[in-house]
Amino acid sequence: MPSGVPREYVNGRAVAARPVERVVATLVDASGRVRPAPGDLRRVLSADLARLGGEVLGRVHVVCAELLANAQVHGGGVAAVRVHLTADDAVCVEVDDRDPALPAVLDFDLERTGGRGMVLVAALSEVWGVSTRSEGKTVWAVLRARPAGAGGAGV
Repeated sequence: MPSGVPREYVNGRAVAARPVERVVATLVDASGRVRPAPGDLRRVLSADLARLGGEVLGRVHVVCAELLANAQVHGGGVAAVRVHLTADDAVCVEVDDRDPALPAVLDFDLERTGGRGMVLVAALSEVWGVSTRSEGKTVWAVLRARPAGAGGAGV
């Protein structure tokens, strides 16, 4: 890949960019502050994505919350949030932060009180990955409706 082009990683491999069909929500104001608050994001997503059903919407809410928390705690703060809907009704959640370090998916440990965010993202998403940028990274996840009885993407 040419220098200066953001790279995306899925399962540790650089891959091509994802197509975007329609932006559902973009949460960053002109001053660079993330707006609205996470509760407002839930309301926006619930209204705009209701037709996808409660199962998908519930997973979108959890993935958004986990990516926002990870960016805040481990990524130097949230720089932006974007939620896209594709033509085939896949939902792509993107959270920008200020730290270029890749997120860690930790092994499950009952004794640990934290460290489950990316495990949840991996389990609830069809695929997730990271796009590196000079000033940080974008962690993204793609979710879509699952057939009845289908499990997660694996952990």
